[in-house]
Amino acid sequence: MDLCLRRLHAYFLGEGMTAQVRDEQLRAFAEQVEVNDATLLFPEGRNWSPGRHASDLAEAIEKGETERAAWLERNPRVLSPRSTGVRRILQARPDSQVLVAGHQGVEDLRSVPDIWRALPLRRQIHIDVRQADSLPDEHIDAWLQDEWERLDDWTDELDGD
Repeated sequence: MDLCLRRLHAYFLGEGMTAQVRDEQLRAFAEQVEVNDATLLFPEGRNWSPGRHASDLAEAIEKGETERAAWLERNPRVLSPRSTGVRRILQARPDSQVLVAGHQGVEDLRSVPDIWRALPLRRQIHIDVRQADSLPDEHIDAWLQDEWERLDDWTDELDGD
């Protein structure tokens, strides 16, 4: 995935950066976004898996982040979103049209070998995309959590089919 996305000029925030370096790189990226560019953000930072969700929940509990832990317990089908990237893009490009998207059906495709073994892909993949009506200037964290709760509910409904 990394090789494919880098050919499309994808920008990755590397692991192990200090918050300051990560913020500077994100700001620099946001400032170079142009009018007709599409920017795809993953506010949760990585794809969901049961193990990642359990790890995030354990981390929140260990750090005493009770609100985040409670949120993760209420939303077992998504990871908690982070707002820094969204905030930076919207500061640099306040005229952005924002779409929120979720997917279900590729959770087990976590590596290149997993993807190759699954080809040709003969499974149903569900995608939910909707345009954000309006974005709050100051409450991006709450807005993202609301959107991710909606995606968690949507995934739960699919699982019930």
